[in-house]
Parts: sequence; structure tokens; C-alpha cells
Amino acid sequence: MLPNYRRILLQRAARLFDVAAVTLTFLAALAISSGSLTWSSLENVLILRIKVINIFLFTGYLALCSTIFFRCGFYVSHRLSYWTRQVREIFTATTLIAATILLLRWPFQLEFATNEFLLFYWLQLLIGLLLVRMIGRQLLSYFRTRGKNLRSLVIVGEGLEAGALANRIETELSLGY
Repeated sequence: MLPNYRRILLQRAARLFDVAAVTLTFLAALAISSGSLTWSSLENVLILRIKVINIFLFTGYLALCSTIFFRCGFYVSHRLSYWTRQVREIFTATTLIAATILLLRWPFQLEFATNEFLLFYWLQLLIGLLLVRMIGRQLLSYFRTRGKNLRSLVIVGEGLEAGALANRIETELSLGY
């Protein structure tokens, strides 16, 4: 498989995973904030009325979330960046996503979007994305130290900065270069 094709496939899988995470945390926050963690039966679930406009609104919201993730830098390489950069990106994205619901709850009369719901939603999404990204980062580090997922690198430059970069790359096997 071509390396570029594999990279595109992995980025699309990551985007799909992130949208699924938004959906699941949305539903979990809705259940927690409403106080009903279980449905009494399948019949009650099938009786629920779902309006077509709500499906379009939620689909548009998920597309907006995907755009926010992309703009916050979720799908760029983080090989040479410190973990704090990724934490900042996740914090910014989850705050923007929760703020979107906060701003849209009055014009669209989103009765479920209480302050309690927004807090649960933001906190669950933040913790969930942080855990998944940090576990993924550790797994990639593990595989790179064992010779998998490696990249070639040429450093063009001279002086102390180029030497410091070369030393860092040479000593940190987990970077995968």
C-alpha cells in the first residue's frame, strides 16, 4: 500500500472516530443530565419521535465539529511536538464545540442544552479525547522504539540549532526517525 494512501486512510479513520466520540459523549451527557440512565424497554425507545429537522441539525453540528477538529490541528503530525501542544488543541476544540451548543441553544430552542448538560458534555469529551490521544501517542512511541512506523529525515542547516535538533532526534528513538 502506498504510504500517502495509508496516511489518508488513517486520517479519515481518525476523523470518523472523533465524530463518533462526539456523538457518544453527546448521548452520554444527555442521559446523565436528564437523570435517566436507562430506558425501561425497547418499546419506549421505538416510540420516541425524531423530527427530520433534528437529524439535519445534528448532522450539521457533527460536520461543524469535524471542521473544528481539523482547524485545531488534530490531523497534523505530532511527532516532534510536545504533549502539551496536543492538550491545548484538545482543550480548544472541546471548548469551541461546547460553546457552539451554548450559542445555538436560544435561537434553536434546544431545551436539553442546560448548563448541567454542557458541563458533562464538555468534561466527557475533553477527558475522552485526551485519554485516546495519549494512549495513541504511547502506542506509537512503543512501536517506533521497536523499528515500526519509521520515517527518513534529512536535516538541512548548520550551527547549534541544527546540531541540537539532530541530537534530539538521535537520542529519542520514540520519534521514529
